[in-house]
Parts: sequence; structure tokens; C-alpha cells
Amino acid sequence: MCCGNSILQKGPPFFYLHKIFYTLHLEAEKKMAEASEYFVKGHHAHTSLIQKEAAGEKVELSLIIMHAEDQLMSTETTKLLIEEMIEMFKQLNNK
Repeated sequence: MCCGNSILQKGPPFFYLHKIFYTLHLEAEKKMAEASEYFVKGHHAHTSLIQKEAAGEKVELSLIIMHAEDQLMSTETTKLLIEEMIEMFKQLNNK
């Protein structure tokens, strides 16, 4: 299933962000790294489909594939924002 692992990781980053508010930076960073591993797997599945189509192989477009693409992009955006927030919270707590 394309991007399936990425879809599963969409919710947990918000849980990790909540933990940051209580200064659990190390655990939050560890869990974000774990979430990143799932994202990379989803990204590889996505890239594989793109490469197949670029090589001339017919890749059937379906609602599930479109949804997976949307979830992958949404997850990437969320992940990047939360990573920035982790850094901001770390800087605020060091002052």
C-alpha cells in the first residue's frame, strides 16, 4: 500500500507536540525520529510509483492513491512545522 505508514504517523506528531509543552524534548525528538522512519518508507513507495510511470509502465490512478498522496504531503508539512516548534520550545526553555 502506497504511503500507508505515513498515513499512520499523521496523528502521533500532535501527541509529541503536546509532550513538548511539558519539556519532554528528548522523548519528543525520539518519537519524531521514529515517525520520520515511517514517513521515509511512505516516500519510497510514492517515489517507486513515480519512477514506474516515468519508465513508461502504466500506473493506475485511484482514489486510494490520490488520498495517500494527500496524506503524505500533509504529513510532511505537519512534520516540518512540529520540528520547527520543537526548536522554538527548546530555545525558549534555554533562556
